[in-house]
Amino acid sequence: MERGTKEGEAKSQYKNMKYLVQIEGKSYQVDLSEQNGKVQVNLDGEPVQADSVQIKGKNFVSFLFNH
Repeated sequence: MERGTKEGEAKSQYKNMKYLVQIEGKSYQVDLSEQNGKVQVNLDGEPVQADSVQIKGKNFVSFLFNH
């Protein structure tokens, strides 16, 4: 996934960010990093395909995994 450059696409830099999320009682670890201008996403240590969009006017980024 390439880092977005158009309005509405994610423009944030990801530097080894880790998130622990819980969905329906199950915990997951999401790791984000940036390499050569591309965001690398790992879910529980496994690389996954993901797209991202920055929510306009907010400091939030929405990810869509394995779509």
